[in-house]
Amino acid sequence: MLKSNLRQFTNKITNQILLRNLSAQVSAEVEWKNVKPFKDIPSPGLSLVLKMLPGGDLRDSSISHLHRYFRKTYGNIAFLKGILGAPNFVFTYDVNDFEKVFRTEGIWPYRPPMQTMDYYRNKLRRDVYKVNGLLDRGGEKWQEMRTVVNPVLMQPKVVDLYVEGIDEVTRDMVKLTKSIRDAKDETPPDFGRYIERWSLESIGTVALDTRLGVLQPSANNKGDRLAKAVDEMFELGFKLEVMPSLIESQKEPKPVEQQGVLEKLLKVDRNIAIVMSMDMLAVGVDTTSSAVKALLFLLAKNPARQEKLRKEILEILPTKDTPLTAEKLKHLPYLRACMKEAHRVFPVVAGTVRATTQDMVIQGYQVPKGTWVAMAGQLFLEDDEFFTKAKEFIPERWLKDDSHKAEGCKHAKEAHPFAYLPFGFGPPMCVGRRFAELEIATFIIRFVREFDIRWNYPDLKVKSTFIETLVGDMKFELKDLKN
Repeated sequence: MLKSNLRQFTNKITNQILLRNLSAQVSAEVEWKNVKPFKDIPSPGLSLVLKMLPGGDLRDSSISHLHRYFRKTYGNIAFLKGILGAPNFVFTYDVNDFEKVFRTEGIWPYRPPMQTMDYYRNKLRRDVYKVNGLLDRGGEKWQEMRTVVNPVLMQPKVVDLYVEGIDEVTRDMVKLTKSIRDAKDETPPDFGRYIERWSLESIGTVALDTRLGVLQPSANNKGDRLAKAVDEMFELGFKLEVMPSLIESQKEPKPVEQQGVLEKLLKVDRNIAIVMSMDMLAVGVDTTSSAVKALLFLLAKNPARQEKLRKEILEILPTKDTPLTAEKLKHLPYLRACMKEAHRVFPVVAGTVRATTQDMVIQGYQVPKGTWVAMAGQLFLEDDEFFTKAKEFIPERWLKDDSHKAEGCKHAKEAHPFAYLPFGFGPPMCVGRRFAELEIATFIIRFVREFDIRWNYPDLKVKSTFIETLVGDMKFELKDLKN
């Protein structure tokens, strides 16, 4: 009797889902027939391509500037026809379109890879890259890789294993920073490079389960060369792809509960472990270091908020040499708010791209299945319509209490849920998010606990390729605090 009732209930639910899907399909077909054709989407045509060629007005433009130019010139939707083998693109600047594209992409989302990286991996070095990695285009093979990787990289217990190691790296970074300050207690102009070295050393403890030894003040440091190689990968890839162009160690095995990312992946698939290690090094350096530079700069320019954060940190680190633990990291709500706000003010990426997995209507136009849709989320983050006082650094907008009201701004949760997606959405969401947050939090905790951080110069500029990062002479004034 119970089985019969369960079967009837299951059949009823299945029929309801099928009926709802059929109804949605019929509605979509009706909508499709009553909107404007794809060819009518506003398009700049060849004139824009000419502006982006050498000597053109937009030749040296960043992705962010191009998006702002498109929105101002053509409105909330535009079409750019691909040339010289590049795909066609639809650019949308309506946050509701983001939700529509993301929610219809299914279990095998498809996004364009970095073409230069794709060629290198699949044509030149298939002997090494035998399986798909984080930077590949998506689809079923990519999903198979994520099915193996996600349970390892996204488990909080696995991330907690690295708190001590990353804290050790960061404390070494504090010592190095003290040794390179000048007579005015300022960091050298190339301090950004040192932050990149720290990021490389930190992610190395995760990806390779070892210290790389790049936190050294010596000239021609191998960490500089590795970090520069990652920079060039993104910068040259951007120039080649966006701008039109005519041209194994053996160790004693650990107990299962102490095994890290590399060991766990090696047990499942050696090829995936190799590719993931390289991908984490490639993707985890510039992204994390960019986020750290942004938050350090914002705290330096906002001493009152820095002091508020320091009081919170003193609760868990009463002395400078107090160990940092996974448990202590759970009790820092203002730090989490600062990190979220820094992601909003200086996002690491300007937006994302997806291929539509079905015919759909976007802003009254037919957009066929397989069309690349570019979505510039950064424009919403800097818009007062979504975030009150958008140009200001106000961490209180992310706290659960009512402190945002005293700041004269709305709570961040009142913004459209798809306006703020720093780590992406759905299956392609950043698999290394927890590790990135751990690294950023550890760096800021140790530096705010160790130094009073000030900024005495004009604002840093943003350099935009595939990654958005602050550039310029990073001469932070770092005054030692009492223990």
